[in-house]
Amino acid sequence: MAKISSYPKDLAILNNDAWIGTDSSNRSTKQFTAQAVANYLNINAKILIGAQMTYKFVTTTAVIGTLTGPADKDLFSSITSIVLSAEDLAKQQVKEFMDYLVGTEILINQQNEISVFGHYKLNSFAPYNADGTLYTASLTLKGSNGFIDQLSPNNIYSITSFNRDGDANETFTQKTSATSWSVTHTLNKKPAVSVVIGTEVVGGSPTTDDIEVYPEIEYTSNSALTIRFAAAQCGYAYLN
Repeated sequence: MAKISSYPKDLAILNNDAWIGTDSSNRSTKQFTAQAVANYLNINAKILIGAQMTYKFVTTTAVIGTLTGPADKDLFSSITSIVLSAEDLAKQQVKEFMDYLVGTEILINQQNEISVFGHYKLNSFAPYNADGTLYTASLTLKGSNGFIDQLSPNNIYSITSFNRDGDANETFTQKTSATSWSVTHTLNKKPAVSVVIGTEVVGGSPTTDDIEVYPEIEYTSNSALTIRFAAAQCGYAYLN
């Protein structure tokens, strides 16, 4: 056999290109294709990406690195909860990160097909069993395409923090003048609030010169707040 350095370099690697190596189970010489190595790296989460967790979907008993709960071929649009092991396929401990994501949005997608996915709000992440090895993620659907599949290699799924629309915001309109505005919203947080006052328009929204004022703001929950003025005002509150 000639020296390795004497062989030309292949700069256009294809799926079926192969090289020689050693099988660790019996030390025999085998050939390995580029596609087989890529599948191994993906399935076993050997290449880590920040804020990404990788799981194998199964419908049998949950073990380390598995995602369970839905039935095979369930549409992503029908899924309202999943059960995750505390460790993903890369042996990452996910609890603290998932706890941090509660109230935000996540994406679950088939690793070898980006167009197969579920986009959800993560409502809660709670223990499923007493020993803390499994957790239930409660989900609210935001968008989806396709179904979850346990047939290999389609059963490997990535879970990532995801927000399609960027930072959420809402606008509240106070049409009639009042010293107190009661504002409800769906942002699930205590948002920053900018207020502009205007002039009442009968049967319509107030007109305004977009001059910002600074009234008293009281947050009563993650979905409600009260804005108070010294004198009755109408106008707009921008929540971000």
